[in-house]
Amino acid sequence: MAEFGARTGNRHAAFHLQQAAEKLVRAVRLTTGLDSTKQHDIQRLLEGDGAFARLPIDHPLYSELESFDVLTQYATTYRYPTPTGKRKPGPDAAEIEAFVVRIRSVIVRARALA
Repeated sequence: MAEFGARTGNRHAAFHLQQAAEKLVRAVRLTTGLDSTKQHDIQRLLEGDGAFARLPIDHPLYSELESFDVLTQYATTYRYPTPTGKRKPGPDAAEIEAFVVRIRSVIVRARALA
């Protein structure tokens, strides 16, 4: 959806990009034997949240997953209007597509580790 949205100029493309990264982090947590949380913040999903353990820093995908934390802001920033009623412009199509390529690459590596 992020890739399609980027090609068609849909403002929700950034949200779908964040969702893909978030679900990827959750999947890695689960395949590592860790519970997940209700958190949507990618860094907090990696670090754990209260009673939930952190993903080990030495996990082969940790640094790549951590690099997706910049996407956390996309969960809400471009979906809802500001208090003045305006929506912030989202990232451009090239930026979204570059993240899609990176996320796909990590998915392939995560599947190989599972």
